[in-house]
Amino acid sequence: MSHSNNRTLLSEFIASFLLLFTVVGVGMRIATLFTDPALQLMSAVISIMFIGSIIWQVFNRIAPTHMNPLITIGLMARRKIEVAFGTEHLAAQVSGALIGVVTGNTMFGLEAFSPADQGAVAPNRYVGEFIVSLGVVAITLLLHENSRLYMLGAAIPLWLVFGSALTASPSFGNPAISVANSISHTITSDPTSALPGLLSSQLLGGLAAYGIVWLLRYRHED
Repeated sequence: MSHSNNRTLLSEFIASFLLLFTVVGVGMRIATLFTDPALQLMSAVISIMFIGSIIWQVFNRIAPTHMNPLITIGLMARRKIEVAFGTEHLAAQVSGALIGVVTGNTMFGLEAFSPADQGAVAPNRYVGEFIVSLGVVAITLLLHENSRLYMLGAAIPLWLVFGSALTASPSFGNPAISVANSISHTITSDPTSALPGLLSSQLLGGLAAYGIVWLLRYRHED
């Protein structure tokens, strides 16, 4: 593996670690500031999205960093990155996210693995995740093909804030966050029983976005 590939995977791992460490920290702190659940969730999502934007912009100056398996899978499907290297991206994202959550849980006095309370998840939660994931992947692919990746640091957070306000979803649209957050117990966590439905909704949203981009046949012309 080349030095540049190693640097990219390390950047992916550290950025994903910091993102999920932030998710846990913000979730714990926001819960102590507000009592209204809707205000808690909106405040947490907006805070996480802006911090995530900063992390993305900092680490993308070091190496191409996705911080989201849906983005990596979309780029693999469009043959923008090789499958083998994309798989390594996915491993770095998920492992960094899991370690970030474990670290956050430990720092706030929780058990390292502290799953959220089990409970039913309404179907509209999955519909919201599908819509948000579709937008994340479609925006990324379109900007990538138009050579506008520098806009992702603003475009994706704005889309996710929209999603949290107008859909029945915390609107992360990120399988790595969903998997890692299932072992934490904060206001942004879902029960582990919801994980299969969330991941399926996210992947279906990504596939729909891929189909839309393919139909549009969007190409950058100099």
